[in-house]
Amino acid sequence: MLQEKGFLPLLAALLLPLCLAFPAHAADTSAKAAEKKNPVLLTLEWPPYTSVKLADNGHIAKRVKAAYAALGQEAKIGFFSWRRAMRLPYTDRRFTAFFPAYPSAERKQVCHLSEPIGMSQLGLAQTSQKPLQWARTEDLKRYRLGIVTAYSNEDSLDRFIRDGSVKTVATEGDAENLLNLARGRVDAAVIDTYVFNWLMKNDARLRPWQDKLQMNERVLVTWPLFVCFRKDSEGDVLRDEFNRGLAALHESGPDLVPPAQAAPVIPEKTATKEKAPRKKI
Repeated sequence: MLQEKGFLPLLAALLLPLCLAFPAHAADTSAKAAEKKNPVLLTLEWPPYTSVKLADNGHIAKRVKAAYAALGQEAKIGFFSWRRAMRLPYTDRRFTAFFPAYPSAERKQVCHLSEPIGMSQLGLAQTSQKPLQWARTEDLKRYRLGIVTAYSNEDSLDRFIRDGSVKTVATEGDAENLLNLARGRVDAAVIDTYVFNWLMKNDARLRPWQDKLQMNERVLVTWPLFVCFRKDSEGDVLRDEFNRGLAALHESGPDLVPPAQAAPVIPEKTATKEKAPRKKI
């Protein structure tokens, strides 16, 4: 796991001796070689897919690291807020990519997307007392929906959100989104089915609501999940390289669905008190 506060100073300390010992051109070559051997990818707290509290940092993080291991590289994973995780590979090229990304219209504009690394079934959480009645996304205009800031959802729903025809209440995380639903602040919460199930079982704040919240039977969309590389020539090369490693894993059969019983690897009482890392550079 990449610790946000300590990583950058450590990186600088490691690179300084190289700069002193070799000419500038040699130092640049060595730095590029080191970066290639040790890619740094960014993600967010999104259990059971990715989490500092899960074995191997979660189901999807494990697959990403395994794909690089198949290439003989040791990938480092950094956990940030989702906004920062998406931005940093573009503002600091020491970061290779971010994941997991939906293939939304917005993501396709800014990403060279890898081959799929997983699957996400996106739906609507509701209260058992007031189930939603809808058949098309247009029908959701009658409801106030909870969403998570900076997440993509389903393309037509996102258009309705942007033009204001679907009213929303935004939060910074999925658990907070569900709490807004439980407290009656929204009519439904947009959330991945596996994330909903994990949070309802493992987040102490949501346990009192286990019998009162449920997923609506209709699915918004099932998205494949990808690694997003910068949409430039370098990102194109990095994407192709990652895909080669991923292909080696798929030879033994891909498992794109999260494990059914993904659970925290730290004591439950500690897990319920901790908040998702809010790290600074």
